[in-house]
Amino acid sequence: MSKSKENNFWKTSFFSGIGPVIFTGLITFSIAYMNLIADGKTKPISFKGFSLSEDVQFILLLSFVVFIVLLTLRSIRNAIVKYNDSKQETESLGGSFYGGNIKGNLVFRETSEVSFFFETESTVSSDLYGNDNSPMISNVYVNDISGPFCNQDDLEYDGVCGTELTESKTFFGRYTYECVGCGKRIKSNYSSPTLRAKVEKLTLSSLKKQLKTGQLKR
Repeated sequence: MSKSKENNFWKTSFFSGIGPVIFTGLITFSIAYMNLIADGKTKPISFKGFSLSEDVQFILLLSFVVFIVLLTLRSIRNAIVKYNDSKQETESLGGSFYGGNIKGNLVFRETSEVSFFFETESTVSSDLYGNDNSPMISNVYVNDISGPFCNQDDLEYDGVCGTELTESKTFFGRYTYECVGCGKRIKSNYSSPTLRAKVEKLTLSSLKKQLKTGQLKR
């Protein structure tokens, strides 16, 4: 085990296992001691002319407990954010073509109440591998994905709103999308790159199925 991995192991072990136990013990002791102070069962701390009255002791312990609680809540929040970040994907869009010859629309439904509208550009090409007798092999690429756009029904134009959504990250690492067109706000577990990565997979899958069934010509 390298030194950096070893250091990371001990940090992870401490904060995930030993740390919370120590913090819980300190909080329990502090609260118990504060109860003793409140009941008048303690004496002022005095050491070589330096003393702390019961009121000062109480305030210091209360401040310590509040600090530990806030530190614990912050650790929980960071763990939730880290978990949500671990679910995100990166866009690949591995096509080698700049212009797509197949344009399409796709609605990605995260849940029954959360959906996004996307526009896609894809390319179906044929490449010759090996010698002249090698068969032509069709390749499918997703060149570009635009969105996410608002999928809210627009009664005025008899269709979807289609306004590009503004993305922001929430306190706990989720994502909020806001439409400046209709004012709709959408909470999602996915970032916009993750949504586009999922749409890319769905688009590739759909095009390949159309190729196999003959609905899409090579």
